[in-house]
Amino acid sequence: SSGINAEYGGPTSVTCDERNMYVCDSVNCRVVVYGGLECQRPLYSIGRKGKGPGDLDRPSCCAVDDRGTLYVADSFNDRISIFNVSGDWMFNVGGRGVLNKPRGVAC
Repeated sequence: SSGINAEYGGPTSVTCDERNMYVCDSVNCRVVVYGGLECQRPLYSIGRKGKGPGDLDRPSCCAVDDRGTLYVADSFNDRISIFNVSGDWMFNVGGRGVLNKPRGVAC
């Protein structure tokens, strides 16, 4: 067992790369990463409710590029949060006064 609670409060988007599936769970303020055969096993989650580095608040959409970098539209924090292939926070783009509740992101 992975120890990840895979019950969703509000899944809002799904994206995939060649290894994993990423489910954006808005109500629980996280992205759940699935892997294994047919991406059925939760591996880990990214983010928790908050406003600090690596925190999320009502993420609405996620996308992953060909290097495995994950981009999350962090709606209630008015920013795009970027995480590396291991799920570690790298940096944010935007913020209050720059973005207004972003709802989408694409790579």
